[in-house]
Amino acid sequence: MTIKANEVYRTLREGLRPWFQAEGFRRTKGGMLGWYKAVREAYLVVGFYCMPPAGGDPFYGSSFTVQFELSRTSSIGASNVARLDTLLSQAQLNRLLDIQNAVVAKLKKPDKNHHIFRTPQVLIDQYLSEFEPLTRDKVHWYNQWLSYHDAEDVRQWTKFLLELFPKLVNSFMDSATPGTD
Repeated sequence: MTIKANEVYRTLREGLRPWFQAEGFRRTKGGMLGWYKAVREAYLVVGFYCMPPAGGDPFYGSSFTVQFELSRTSSIGASNVARLDTLLSQAQLNRLLDIQNAVVAKLKKPDKNHHIFRTPQVLIDQYLSEFEPLTRDKVHWYNQWLSYHDAEDVRQWTKFLLELFPKLVNSFMDSATPGTD
């Protein structure tokens, strides 16, 4: 069974907290996981969102996204959002794709008795596409959401994010202007 959002948030929080604290960030309030810090008369907010919160499909799992905001408040989603993929270089996107495909490679498809096989073919095809590796030409379409099936997948994403965050935060700050709330 795929892990639920609260376990994803807990795993991300445990892995990312030391970096955010060392950089002067504080935890956001509310149900979603995030950190913020005051910068340039605004707040830099980094938030995480699981889809769906209750947990994903028992076969292909679920996913989460990372968003960056420069906002007039310290709340997640209070301003214009930049998703992770818009801030990555091609080499970083390729690494993201490698991790994504490692998650997909360990998934097991359901057998023919699964309820999905009693639906229209378009839905079957869409469902089964979750088990296919992504190709380089689809990386920009897909990479706003980071797939996981278990806590080890989330730990792998955490490690990747820790490698990216020092440069990503600076890159985002150089290009962002505070949104209107």
